[in-house]
Amino acid sequence: MKKSILYSLILMVILFFSCNNNAQNNMSNDDIIGEWNWVSTNGGFAFNVHETPSTTEEIIVLKISKNYSYLILENDTIVSEGTYSLVLKKSIYDGNMKSYLTLSDNYSNQNVIIGGLINNVSKTELNIVDNMHDGIGSWFKRIK
Repeated sequence: MKKSILYSLILMVILFFSCNNNAQNNMSNDDIIGEWNWVSTNGGFAFNVHETPSTTEEIIVLKISKNYSYLILENDTIVSEGTYSLVLKKSIYDGNMKSYLTLSDNYSNQNVIIGGLINNVSKTELNIVDNMHDGIGSWFKRIK
């Protein structure tokens, strides 16, 4: 009986500290809320991918809401909408834990990375990378 109480207590302490560590490391969605214009996508094994709105003739806007919903517009037409989640994943680039954006609708566009590792975010810029060895990432500029 005493052993089971001791094991339960140890398990509760481990769970408590692991939950606290995840909460402290998780990025707030406040940093990415807003409207973002796609600016460019670059990368690839030989750094051979260089796409922009002018090369693709696509104006892509990502709208991220506080209530964990999003919209993606291509040339003013909604092409994807749903919910998103942020989870921590290990970056293959620097080994650090970073927030990873996952969309409920598996939006796909060969010219832009939207679901992926949030590599950099500021008041004016957002960089999302695919977290794969081909090293492709997209840059966005804040509209609102």
